Amino acid sequence: MRLKSYLAVSRISFKNTLAYRSNLIFYTLGTLLQLLLMLAVWSALDKQGALGPDLNFKKLSTYSALGFSLNIGFSVFYIYGYLTELIRKGDLAMELVRPVEFMKNLLFRYFGFSVFRIGFLALPFWLLCNVVLGLQVPPDVPTALAFVLSIALAYLVNYFVFFLFALLTFISLDNSGIMMTFMSISTLFTGLYLPFWIFPDWLRGVAEILPFKAIYFTPISLYMGTMPVGEALAFQGAWLLALVLLSQGLWKLMMRRIVVQGG
Repeated sequence: MRLKSYLAVSRISFKNTLAYRSNLIFYTLGTLLQLLLMLAVWSALDKQGALGPDLNFKKLSTYSALGFSLNIGFSVFYIYGYLTELIRKGDLAMELVRPVEFMKNLLFRYFGFSVFRIGFLALPFWLLCNVVLGLQVPPDVPTALAFVLSIALAYLVNYFVFFLFALLTFISLDNSGIMMTFMSISTLFTGLYLPFWIFPDWLRGVAEILPFKAIYFTPISLYMGTMPVGEALAFQGAWLLALVLLSQGLWKLMMRRIVVQGG
């Protein structure tokens, strides 16, 4: 019965997303413009011979197209808006007394939102990029299958990283600065815009050990054959386990001291 309750949350989230699909379509168009900007940068650098012997336009265009496709599916803006409303209206207390765990409820809500984004926006976006740009494909079938698993792990890592940042909102009652910090850090250290290959050594050394790496850089590197499958999945799996445990521990701590605005 409990699983049915969570799946019902996902269905409601999916229907809500379907009702406001025009906003997501415009978001996807905005993402397309960002991709075009990155392609222009890679093309200019490639023509100048500034990318180095191991990089070229096709490799970097594949990286950017795949990164932005995953970003369309992984976006946490819906969950961000949902949490904002709970805190602004003082409705968080009502959520906490429901017969479902808040952390799981939020995850399944995010899942329902993502099903629409992945199926109707991210996949068509990726297919369009392939048709227009002729992007790289995985080196073999096992790598392609491992890539699918890597996407699932990246999706969960992305959720739990965001959830940890969201817990800080419960303390401060103001999520604007926290969300801005989250977006700034994650944009840099996930490798969404710039792959770690072109980071300076000191910055890459930092980026390589953070969980953000597991969200975009790791699955894309696995897809392109630049990271061994075992290494990629082990890194993602280890960080996912750590983030789940950390989230559970911090959540229990927060429940002892949370202040509900308006309640």
